[in-house]
Amino acid sequence: MTPPRVAVDPPPANPYEAPLADVADVDPMDERAPAPNGHRFLAYLVDSTWLAVGLMVVIFGVFIGGMGLLEVLIPDPDAREGAAAAVALLALPAITLTWPMLEVGAQVLLGGSPGHRLLGLELITTDGHELRTRRLVLRSFIKMLVLWTFYILSISVFFDARRRAPWDAVASTRVVKR
Repeated sequence: MTPPRVAVDPPPANPYEAPLADVADVDPMDERAPAPNGHRFLAYLVDSTWLAVGLMVVIFGVFIGGMGLLEVLIPDPDAREGAAAAVALLALPAITLTWPMLEVGAQVLLGGSPGHRLLGLELITTDGHELRTRRLVLRSFIKMLVLWTFYILSISVFFDARRRAPWDAVASTRVVKR
């Protein structure tokens, strides 16, 4: 004879247990490894160098070419020096606005910045969607904001477990090896 079955309650759920992930929640790009820190740093140096040289050529061209125009517009030499200082002060906002436009343009036209192309890196989205210009513009302006104001945050990419910079986290992008 078999003993009668007794109803047993299941064990209580563990409140500290991680929730199960749905298939839709899994990152489709997880199989691609993040770019190594050294490659990211070298790509940043290459990009900074070509952008800085290009901007300096433009700014000095405008500044030196504008000096002749300043002599015509402002005959007083003392006033001209003040105008030259104003032009120099306007260079910082010009760089801040031009740098992201050049970075976005390189990404759209070349498929990546020169540093990324040289070192075999690629910018992708975290959700598997197509990389759109709006996301690139957001990423570039956040990058400029971080680099000009909170430079120490740009170093956080080397200490983040996912190797994502603050501007990549905001724009939902990742830098990976091709």
